[in-house]
Amino acid sequence: MDLNDWLERNDLSRYVALFAEHAIGLDVLAQLTDQELRELNVPLGDRKRLLKAAAGLSGGAASESDAPVVDSRAVVTAPVDRHPTAEGERRQLTVLFCDVMGFTELANRVDPEVLQRISRSYEDACAVCITRPRRG
Repeated sequence: MDLNDWLERNDLSRYVALFAEHAIGLDVLAQLTDQELRELNVPLGDRKRLLKAAAGLSGGAASESDAPVVDSRAVVTAPVDRHPTAEGERRQLTVLFCDVMGFTELANRVDPEVLQRISRSYEDACAVCITRPRRG
């Protein structure tokens, strides 16, 4: 079975050209997320239809629940090893979360452009401290 037949059978043949343009085949279709389909400008209803139908291709591998959950306060990403070996690898990870005291009050007092410049200055100062080599 090829992608064109599959799309036609699922009443989604209007996406043949779009998927061909982006080199998406049946093997990739089952791995697409809702966000990726959104980036391809696929309407919500068709995204849902595609995800539901594609879930059957790989036993449920493609679903909206597979999309990573991101906490807007802190983003830490790490690749997931789907095939761990008997010999593991241990890595050290340091995560920093900080809350700027009085930020909400400041955001209510200044224009968004000014707040963005203040935030960028703060982030730049933090980056300098973080990347500075340790002494002794």
